[in-house]
Parts: sequence; C-alpha cells; structure tokens
Amino acid sequence: MTRKSSLNEMIDYITSVDSERDLLYNASEFIKSHNEIKLTSSSGSSYVFITEKEKVYQVFIKYFIAQRIFNIVKTLYSESYNINFLVTGGYPIISVPFSFNIGNYIVKFQNYISRLNIIIWEKITPLNSMNFTELKVLLERNWIKFLWDIGLALHGLHSRMLLHNDSVLDNIGISPEGNFILFDFDGTRFMPQRTFQKDFVLLADSIENKENLISEQQRKLLTTWTLGSSGAKAVFNSEFSYRMTTRNKRPSLKERTIICKQILQELCNNKIIGI
Repeated sequence: MTRKSSLNEMIDYITSVDSERDLLYNASEFIKSHNEIKLTSSSGSSYVFITEKEKVYQVFIKYFIAQRIFNIVKTLYSESYNINFLVTGGYPIISVPFSFNIGNYIVKFQNYISRLNIIIWEKITPLNSMNFTELKVLLERNWIKFLWDIGLALHGLHSRMLLHNDSVLDNIGISPEGNFILFDFDGTRFMPQRTFQKDFVLLADSIENKENLISEQQRKLLTTWTLGSSGAKAVFNSEFSYRMTTRNKRPSLKERTIICKQILQELCNNKIIGI
C-alpha cells in the first residue's frame, strides 16, 4: 500500500463528522512530516501506522480513548510489581519474593501527542505476522518462556485492577529484547478482581482454536496456567516440580531456597529461541 492510498483510506473512512476527518488528516500529516508511513491495521477506534524508522503510531479517532489508554499505560509504568511464590516439597513452606519490570513484558510506550490523539509505541514483531508452521515451531521451542512472560504481563495488569480484555494470540508479539510481550490496550478496563481469569481463558481459547498448534504436553501446562488465574506461578511450580523429580533425596530448606532463586533467574534471563 502506498503512502498516498494509506492516507486517503484513513481520511475517507470517517465521513460523517468533519472534525474527526480533520483530526485524522492533521495526524497523518504530522506522521508524514517525520517519515514515510504505511498503514498496517485499522479498527473502529484507531489506525496504526509504521514509519521507516521503525516507530509505530496509533492514531485514535476519539480523544477520550487515547487519553484513557495513556492513563492506563502511565499507571502500569509508574508502579513496581511483586509476586510471592509459595514453594512446597518439604517443610516449612517457602515464600520466595520476586520483583519484575512490567516494561519487559508489555509493548513499550514512547510518547503521547494529545493534540493529535497519537500514541507512539516501540515496533515489535507480532505473532500474527508468522505463518502456522513458524508459529508452531516458535511456541514448541519457547513454551515455558511464552507462558512465563505473558503470565507476568497479566499479573502486572491484574495487580492494578486492570483487565486486558483482548489477550488473544494476535495481540502478543516479540520485543527487540527477545521477550514475548502483550500489546493492544484498546479494550483494557478497570475491573473487579473476579473477572481477571477471563484474560487467561481468552488466550487459551485463541491457542486451542488453532488446530494442532500445540502438543498435548503443552496443553497440560496451558490448562494449569489458565485455571485460577495462576499464570507465572503455574510455570514456576512446574519447573520446581521437575527439578524435584530429578533429585535422589528431598532437599533441605537451604537447598530448596537456592533452587527457587535459580529457577527465577533462569526464567527471567531466557531469550526466545529460533527467531
């Protein structure tokens, strides 16, 4: 799609209200003045453009939608995030505190231009840009990391009472740093805690709907990951249980603590294989 046709498509889409048409035109002219642009996607509320300098511009039709998403992202980035992992396999039960940076697991926000309803994001590689075989191999090689990374992203949102509300496979990508990340916050809302499992179920269903995308072994961990909104804790517990089955004797309290810290360090340091 050429730059001219992209701009025309964006402007012509809104025909009923002149002010909205003017906003979209001014926004497109702003982006065009910086770089060549390409329209990559559109919905009822926004248009997404990628520039030659690898920036992603999301132009919102309504001011209040752009402002709401900016406020959500600002809230997410202004907080620290912690999880306590409770470890069994011996007595006493261990509580292992863990802190993480949510910026490693959601798309990075770069700027908000309020007068033009534009939010600028870091460019990522969306999983829906891959064909079925590429995606199947990627998930097979990185299944633990996939569930760990997205589990942390959802934990961060839910700990701030935010429901992503569209956490499907099409809204997951790969960051330049080599992590799986969650993006597209158009539908994100502040919600009561009882609704949070919806995010896990949405992702699981979007994976299951792609026939033969994952193996039976992958499906077992996905089921545990989904139930009870366990997410990252399910991944950690699976890794810890595996380590325990490979040992000849029950580890001491000190040994279990060391193993827990090693697992957390490995999970956080892993980078995606095969991209």
